[in-house]
Amino acid sequence: MRVAIYVPHGAVPDKRGFAPAIVAWNHARRLKAATPLIISAREHYPSAYEIVDGIPVYRIGEGRLYRRLFCKMTRLDPYPLHRRAAKIVNREAPDLFHAHQLEFPVADFHAALGRKIPVIVHAHVTAARFDEQRGIADRYLAVSRHVRDRLVAEKNFPPARVEVLPNGVDTQLFSPPQAGERENLRRARQVPPEAVVVAFVGRMQEVKGFHVFLKVVERALARFKSLYVIAVGPEPEDSKRETTYSQRREIRQKLRAGGAYVEHPAVPHAELARILKMTDIVLVPSLSEPQGMVMLESMACGCITISSNREGIKESVEHGKTGFLLDHPENSDEVLAQLEDTIRRLGSLEAMRHAAREAAVARFDWNAVTARLEEIYHEVIKAPPA
Repeated sequence: MRVAIYVPHGAVPDKRGFAPAIVAWNHARRLKAATPLIISAREHYPSAYEIVDGIPVYRIGEGRLYRRLFCKMTRLDPYPLHRRAAKIVNREAPDLFHAHQLEFPVADFHAALGRKIPVIVHAHVTAARFDEQRGIADRYLAVSRHVRDRLVAEKNFPPARVEVLPNGVDTQLFSPPQAGERENLRRARQVPPEAVVVAFVGRMQEVKGFHVFLKVVERALARFKSLYVIAVGPEPEDSKRETTYSQRREIRQKLRAGGAYVEHPAVPHAELARILKMTDIVLVPSLSEPQGMVMLESMACGCITISSNREGIKESVEHGKTGFLLDHPENSDEVLAQLEDTIRRLGSLEAMRHAAREAAVARFDWNAVTARLEEIYHEVIKAPPA
């Protein structure tokens, strides 16, 4: 069985922390009975085609002038990405097409293809409503029960075709530090060996609660002299238009000057794993999260995770057992109270660290999640045509 995996809005392998690209790549590398090829956005990759870890990767995209003329000004795209993907699919002849794009135009893709093959649509968000004119996929995969419920109840997707397939985590890469590893990692990064390290991981935007994180750690640093803060993630250009941007910039300048705060842009997963191995608490007061991969990575490393009692997060983190969940993550007083309590109790939370690691391995390891995906592939191919 050959499977074409399509990620139109992010390049594979991922370089900027884009969840659909990360998910697609992790699945592709772990398929056993299926042979993958990937069609992704090109972004900053110089090559339109290469073989990465034995997997053919085609990269497609439009130039700046093309996007301006046809995607922004006229909205009349004469050669959309899914038709470019169809051209590759016609040549490669896979048995199944797996699109990481909720609004993927199934009907127009089949028309460009000239034949029908099963199509799976992966829903990482719930932005698009179901539109029968767009065509009906053979299966829709939702990254959490929250996403599935919204797709069915609010977006009118056909219930029988929507099922949950959670995102996963590489539990070998993301794992608790070995003896001496934490100390060595801290020494290499000039982090005090006895510091309580608090980290934020994600896009530095309001939707991820970055503004709340900054306000909280600014206050916490004034109360706990042993605190050391790390923020990891990209800062998208549109974040500069957010209402809290100026305030965030001022706080960041103060924190940097204090010497106990450091920022990193989006980093490769291997580097992120090293950062988490030397981290005590991961604080991500996200305001919206379909599932939340950062929480899984934090749990797998045995960090104490503090996040939000919202959407897909509460399906991954069990409050009081594998982490702590905030009822009002936008309330900096509540977030600060939880952070302070966690810092004071840190020495007594070993059971939570172990429980978090065990939950990540048992429920979210990529190998198990990909095995279920492969079962779905077989089910869809064997099913009679819709």
